Amino acid sequence: MRVLYFHRYDGVHDRRFLDALGQLPVEVFSLQLDNLSKPVGPWKPPANIHFVSLPRDIDRLQWYQKPKLLKALRRIVKEHQIDVIHAGPVDQCAWLAAQAGLKPLVSMSWGFDLLVNANNNLISRRRIQYTLRRTAILLDDCQTVSNAAIHFGFPQERIVTFPWGVDLKGFIPGDVKKSRDRPVDPETTVLLSTRTMEKLYGCDVIVDAFIQAAGHVDKLSLIMLGDGAQRYKLMQRIAAVDLVKRVHFIGNVPEVEMRTHFQASDIYVSASHSDGSSVSLLQAMACGLPAIVSDIPGNREWVSEGRNGWIFKDGDRDELARLMIEASRSLELRSAFGKEARRIVSARANWKKNSARLMDVYQIAIELDRQGAAARW
Repeated sequence: MRVLYFHRYDGVHDRRFLDALGQLPVEVFSLQLDNLSKPVGPWKPPANIHFVSLPRDIDRLQWYQKPKLLKALRRIVKEHQIDVIHAGPVDQCAWLAAQAGLKPLVSMSWGFDLLVNANNNLISRRRIQYTLRRTAILLDDCQTVSNAAIHFGFPQERIVTFPWGVDLKGFIPGDVKKSRDRPVDPETTVLLSTRTMEKLYGCDVIVDAFIQAAGHVDKLSLIMLGDGAQRYKLMQRIAAVDLVKRVHFIGNVPEVEMRTHFQASDIYVSASHSDGSSVSLLQAMACGLPAIVSDIPGNREWVSEGRNGWIFKDGDRDELARLMIEASRSLELRSAFGKEARRIVSARANWKKNSARLMDVYQIAIELDRQGAAARW
């Protein structure tokens, strides 16, 4: 079987899928829409992953370039005798594949396409409607995204849901609280945020809540991983209240180093305003961290109040601050929540087990295409 994996750019999650496909009996042709994006770091792809590219002059797609791009897509599929197209996000790469008439199409939602773009952008919404009507199978990572697709009219029986998951052997509970990897003393409670510092992910909510909580708990620290448009303003906000020594802006770190940061922390915090199954949340849970998360559907599928973490009203800085204080003073509860978090992820988010389902997904998509089922809804 030959699969075209059509994606936006070189990212951590795309590499995770390509690594998984490398374990399956398929030949994979990886096609990147934006060839000018920077790679996320060194990587040795599996032997069955082959790279194909679009003409350089359509790297930054403009409306007048679309005919050339669609022609290039059809040429790639024909030249490499592709059996199935795996493409996402739905309103970008999958839409282009649908526009080119490529079949059978496995559209993969990235969460933000169906949960954010569909609600905030009329063009994206129309693209999603167009694409879903030409999709054999929709892949998503949580019920929240499935519900959005069903709202568009997509048949529930043609949705395959599995979390993008965690390498349970790589992300494990560990105690590095006293090592050089921990930027504070062992008696301090360390909160960890790993989300991109953009408006959607609520990092400003975390910083504002921490400023409140820090006034009540002396031994409380915050680590902010990642980067984004809000980073400089957040650093200024922390400097203005003289908390620079208690908030550590570390920036982007390679995927292989993420485990150490989880293990060096005590509590994972996410204030995202929209999400599917957040991989960073699942990684934190796999490392035995309790979580404080915003009350949005994607988070509620993984975090239960009083079971493996705490939930606050989306955007409520005061409530988040209160929970930061409560969690910092609840060592035994944090330990119990962390053990339950690891158990939940082990049962539901084993990436090696979940990703093996891709083979079945492709075979079903091919059979549906033979039957003409993708066009009958």
